[in-house]
Amino acid sequence: MTEKRKPLFKFLSPSYWGEWLLIGGLRFFCVLPWKWQLALGRPWGFILKRTMKRRRHIAEKNIALCFPDHDPKRRRALLENHFRSLGISIFEAGLAWWGDDKRLAGMIRRDGLENLQKARSRGKGVILFSAHFTTVELAPRLISFDCPLSGPYRRLSLPLLDEIMYRGRSRFAARQVDKMNIRQVIKSLRHGENVYFLPDQSHTGANSIDSAFFGVPAATNTTLPRLLAATGASCLPCLVLREQDDAGDCRYRVQYFEPLAEFPEQPQAAADLLNNIIEAWVRKAPEQYFWIHRRFKNHPGLYD
Repeated sequence: MTEKRKPLFKFLSPSYWGEWLLIGGLRFFCVLPWKWQLALGRPWGFILKRTMKRRRHIAEKNIALCFPDHDPKRRRALLENHFRSLGISIFEAGLAWWGDDKRLAGMIRRDGLENLQKARSRGKGVILFSAHFTTVELAPRLISFDCPLSGPYRRLSLPLLDEIMYRGRSRFAARQVDKMNIRQVIKSLRHGENVYFLPDQSHTGANSIDSAFFGVPAATNTTLPRLLAATGASCLPCLVLREQDDAGDCRYRVQYFEPLAEFPEQPQAAADLLNNIIEAWVRKAPEQYFWIHRRFKNHPGLYD
């Protein structure tokens, strides 16, 4: 069932003008050459680092916890590069929502496409398991070039931006699945759909278990093995990273890894496996991981 959305004329009151200004600016920048947008990522990262003080504090704590062997100078460099990557991600959101297909298709480098085809050949649903990197908004758009994709969705607190994001994602998502509605996710998988699933943000409650992430116990979502058991879907790890050369040219590497043939049913073993995979990915491009998220909520007082 298609979710009923508000028409845009409902957002014309002055209370939404600030959001319209932000969206209009993002829409304008989207038509600029991508190399220019990448260059703008650095000053935007500088602005974000100095205005998002709470998020900067969280990122500093996460980086210190995950890279205790890094000296202070190296940690500061990683923090700077992370916020630059966040700055670029703003423009990537515009590219995901409004970018031209031909333009985007020319920016992709694929590895392991045969693994995606192998997972889909079973005739059942596929969970494309990934993680929260700064390419998080663009990644499903790029993957959708290779297969129809039902993407995760959760409402934003800003209603106009939420509406624009939903409409932008609807351009390429076969269907948007409420990430909090597990029954809806199961239904999509049983219908043979491909669902993009990101289980790496800190999760509390009954579906959570502590599992080591960079050697530190992290509250980890245990939903994935239950989804696989309930639907018989394939689990395909996939990763989208941004790659820039010395000349400033950018490509996106879309990697499809071997399907996980025997996924552990035991929650602890499943959580450990997921975190081990994600940790290996983070080490490839640590500046692109979403360090501003409270990954270790299960450690009281850590982010005070």
